[in-house]
Amino acid sequence: MREAAAVHRSSSRRRLRSPRAAALIGLGAVMLCGCAAQEARNAYLGRTQLVGLSQSDIRMCAGLPTGTAEDRRGEIWTYEHGGTTPGGLTTPALPLMMPWGPSSVGVATDGYCRVQLRFVKDRVAEVEYAGATDVGAARNAFCSPIIRTCLSYRESGPKPAPPPSPKPTAGEAGSPPGA
Repeated sequence: MREAAAVHRSSSRRRLRSPRAAALIGLGAVMLCGCAAQEARNAYLGRTQLVGLSQSDIRMCAGLPTGTAEDRRGEIWTYEHGGTTPGGLTTPALPLMMPWGPSSVGVATDGYCRVQLRFVKDRVAEVEYAGATDVGAARNAFCSPIIRTCLSYRESGPKPAPPPSPKPTAGEAGSPPGA
């Protein structure tokens, strides 16, 4: 009888810990969803906010493209990104003891994005994404690392060229003393 009571108390303790574990996992999932949602928002904004940037602007914010191609409508530049969840946040599969038996909870974090920018007359005219771009329900979130920098660049605006240095006059630099 004592053994049965000890087993019952032991399983009760596990049940008390299980809600805490579930709460921690839920909090982690909410945090991951929040990050992925922001990344998806960046990708969404990129479709409209990058339109109009010049090829020079894109090289400044995204670097050199991994590939280029010509078609009837203009030139297409490709940028590629692959790896883990944007921001580096990964959630490993966590084992849980649930009422129906052992389970594990985790989020798949591998993905790949190809950002394609179509240029017409040196300006971005269209932005498209291809690949395994989604993180859960966050559409195109894997594309954000490529787009994010260009959104910031557009917001801050291209840096103006420094003014040219003034040319020395005959009586200034380069003239022999007393000339």
